[in-house]
Amino acid sequence: VNGNSIAVLNMPFESPITSTTSNAIRDYSTFGNNGTLGGGTEAYAPVWNSSGKVGGAYQFDGTNDNISVSDSDSLDLTSVGTISAWIKPSVVNAYMTPLSKGRLDVAGDVYSFFVANRALLRAVASSKPRPMSKNR
Repeated sequence: VNGNSIAVLNMPFESPITSTTSNAIRDYSTFGNNGTLGGGTEAYAPVWNSSGKVGGAYQFDGTNDNISVSDSDSLDLTSVGTISAWIKPSVVNAYMTPLSKGRLDVAGDVYSFFVANRALLRAVASSKPRPMSKNR
């Protein structure tokens, strides 16, 4: 809108990036919220493959693979917003978190999308710390 991106994070994963160099995963929004495979640690980096819906996709091991994005004011939910992701799990575990910002047990703006009880997609948003659920 007026030359500004309406997305604050747009990572289409169309390129086979395998480097764990900081900010190697490009954010196509105007906010520059680039990501880092595995948080810079190769053992935690997801594997890119060409079998994605459009161009390619990253395959996460379900244990510790991640793409980290530095905290930015542009990623804070200060009003109405939409978060979306294309996710194709090969196995749905009892508890999976495909997308999150922050930690629920630490003060600050937090949001998370997770699958619980093998099928129920839930969302959590908070600006205050909460105790973590013990029945994961």
